[in-house]
Amino acid sequence: MGRGSIGIRHLKNLKSLSYNNIIAFSKICDKNKDEELKSKYGVETFHSLDEVRRAKPDAFIIANPTSEHIKYAEIAMDMNSHIFMEKPISHNLIKVKELKEKVYEKGLVFFFANNFRLKGLSKITSLVFSILPESRQDSIFRIGIHGRTTERVTVLKMN
Repeated sequence: MGRGSIGIRHLKNLKSLSYNNIIAFSKICDKNKDEELKSKYGVETFHSLDEVRRAKPDAFIIANPTSEHIKYAEIAMDMNSHIFMEKPISHNLIKVKELKEKVYEKGLVFFFANNFRLKGLSKITSLVFSILPESRQDSIFRIGIHGRTTERVTVLKMN
């Protein structure tokens, strides 16, 4: 979801890891952008969610406007697809609790991106790790470097 600069960065990362069965989705039909993704990366762009459903994606990368993150996360969960979501999760807290509950209920993996510039978030993460039993701790790993910011993914193991 999302074919802007962040979505393209994730696409390049996936390609560098030898993932080839990748599709893109955009509500906006832009033949030039569609052709560029097809010729440059071998990625077909779908413009309807029915096409996406038929493709049965294992996972979604949600890199569209923040105000649509929850909407597309719900669509992904309805397809039983795992989710990688760009930060922030939402522009408000409405439906965030329901998102967490549904991810847990379905046994899906949910990732959200954040970066090391957010030192407060790192401190919160450290605090959470210090009070959670080891069996409930989330995994954290680095996924690359962008400019001066080291990106990382927080893996929320909801089961």
